[in-house]
Amino acid sequence: MPSIDPLRATFGRKNSVNNLSPDLEAPQLLRGRFNFARELLIEFSGPINPNVLISIFSFEPFLKVDSTYAVSTRQLQLIFGEPIPDNVVFLQAVNGLIDCWGNSLGKNSSLQLVLPKIALLGDLLINELLIHPKTGSPKFVELINVTDNYLEIGSWYLGSA
Repeated sequence: MPSIDPLRATFGRKNSVNNLSPDLEAPQLLRGRFNFARELLIEFSGPINPNVLISIFSFEPFLKVDSTYAVSTRQLQLIFGEPIPDNVVFLQAVNGLIDCWGNSLGKNSSLQLVLPKIALLGDLLINELLIHPKTGSPKFVELINVTDNYLEIGSWYLGSA
């Protein structure tokens, strides 16, 4: 926990946050996303033990996890031996993960995940466009996916000339 001392540090004095009580709150599985066709980044609500066993992760339909590594205290990267098929909904479950205090993963221990297809020309249509919004007001565009696919548009930009 960061210092609460007005000088922002307690050099030569007792630490301003002198609390040795343990963390009793279980971590929660927050979100996950496929970074590439063989990698999944999962994020937790608090610091977790980075020394996890591959066997605690399961997927339906089946995916084989080859390895894991800690990206940060709250994020794990899972590496798969085979490319993940796109446009397939996977249910990921985590069983037996603990945080640094020994708390087991909380109730929200599963996620639905999809590796989306890259959107192509004609896959999306502009349904509605807010023209001339007031200064400082939100601007928005409503898109319609005209395919049966999950689509990735994270790298798309919309601009005006």
